[in-house]
Amino acid sequence: MTMTKLPFGVTILGFALCVILLTPASAETTLERIKREGVVKMAFTNESPFSFKQPDGSLAGIDYEVALLLFKKLGVNKIDGIATKFGSLIPGLKAGQYDVVGAGLYIRPARCKEIAFGEPDVQVLDAILVKKGNPDNIHSFDDIAKNPAVKVGGNQGGSSVKIARRAGVPADRVIEFPDAGETAFALKSGRISGLVTTSISVNELVAADGGKTVERAAPFKAPVFDGKMSVNYASWAFRQEDKDLLDAFNKEWKKFRGSPEHKAILAKYNVTENEIPPPNVTTAELCKE
Repeated sequence: MTMTKLPFGVTILGFALCVILLTPASAETTLERIKREGVVKMAFTNESPFSFKQPDGSLAGIDYEVALLLFKKLGVNKIDGIATKFGSLIPGLKAGQYDVVGAGLYIRPARCKEIAFGEPDVQVLDAILVKKGNPDNIHSFDDIAKNPAVKVGGNQGGSSVKIARRAGVPADRVIEFPDAGETAFALKSGRISGLVTTSISVNELVAADGGKTVERAAPFKAPVFDGKMSVNYASWAFRQEDKDLLDAFNKEWKKFRGSPEHKAILAKYNVTENEIPPPNVTTAELCKE
């Protein structure tokens, strides 16, 4: 049986078609996908003032509102909020369950090995809530340590309680309470002289009180540990492989940071300009061991 030979041109064409069919198409990046779909999935832990659900089910918070504006500049007009537990934020992000985390996640070197952070959007300082007029004249943890009559309180197991003790306040004068409500009541009833927590939480407590009976101790000297001032920086988190998305987001964020519109969003949630990180504080530096 004689085989019919195909013309040379047909053979080349067939070979080219085979190559095209066997070559995998370039993978669509997360940035390309969310632009095409017009929606980005963002995880949050339902914590004010970062990102949380309101009674009507809509999302609110500084991380949510700022992220929505920035994503709109990238051509993505909707954020699909996904509520999750704090411990699931990073595993869920890496597993592709969502595209970004907007939950006031602190930038830590260990976390930087797993995920990519945007440039810092909030600096969280140590602060103390005191009675109106600051009767015990508290302006540092040293002031507390030096006055045997002064006791402070904080949430049970909270980082602020640990910081107070590390800063030199005797353990027996740092009282732990089940929650912020009980700690605030202890302050107002005179059981303690101050409530140790973060600057953001103090601002919210003062706002809830209307500034009638309590205030933020100011100025307040932050403690220094190992030559560094005690301060935490938070930002949005992305997958490490989504570099194009991170770069595009950061570009818009840097232009927006500190703008009148940005400050208006912060004020809406009782976050002051003091909580805006200075431009010289970078994620690259914070990620170093």
